[in-house]
Amino acid sequence: FFFFFFFFKQKTAYEMLRSLVGSEMCIRDSINAEYMGSRHILKLSWLFPDTRMLYKSKPLFYLTFLAGHEGPNSLLSYLLDEELALSLTSSVSHKEANTSFFNTTIELTEKGLNEYMKVVEIVTAYMNLIKHKEPQAYIFEENAAMSKLTFDYKSQPEVFDYITDLACTLQDYKEQDVSDVLVGPYTLEEFDAELIGSLMRERLKPENMLVALLSKTCAAETNLEEKWYKSKYSVQD
Repeated sequence: FFFFFFFFKQKTAYEMLRSLVGSEMCIRDSINAEYMGSRHILKLSWLFPDTRMLYKSKPLFYLTFLAGHEGPNSLLSYLLDEELALSLTSSVSHKEANTSFFNTTIELTEKGLNEYMKVVEIVTAYMNLIKHKEPQAYIFEENAAMSKLTFDYKSQPEVFDYITDLACTLQDYKEQDVSDVLVGPYTLEEFDAELIGSLMRERLKPENMLVALLSKTCAAETNLEEKWYKSKYSVQD
């Protein structure tokens, strides 16, 4: 059993919106894009400093663990109860040098699509809640245990794909750490509550958030076209 203490117990996230978000609800950038599939996707991304060298502590994995939890009192359970979402995933990505992104991707219902800014506010309220809570060692330890299980029972990948991934990953390790390249993506050894807390407080802010809404219904609202795939989109500052 894994036991979680989440932060919707006294009030629901939406009841907290005015006090938690208030005048801070000033989003950095918003993108609307035509989506070729039938789903409606809302992706929220926060920009962080590059954390790839911190592979033994993985501070952003703490956030993905909390935001991606699917049990009672979780962010997803609230969105499901409100009939705003069908699924939610959380991830870390590294798209450019010297940067990392913490992402929360939500598949919206029709109601969620029509009220997607309410979903943005709920997620923002949740992030405000967790960033003001002291990081807990037991959450890190549960995440570490799950990562170890994933590594121990990992299925054999396609050889070519695996070698390609390893070659790309080598640049993320210092010379003295290169021997960790195989296990590094699954390593969680150093719990740094101070680092996790400071990153959350400094970066989990609406003004540091990119909102991307992907849906066929966005086509009528777009005024730009991507060069290679001709996808239609619009950007709002």
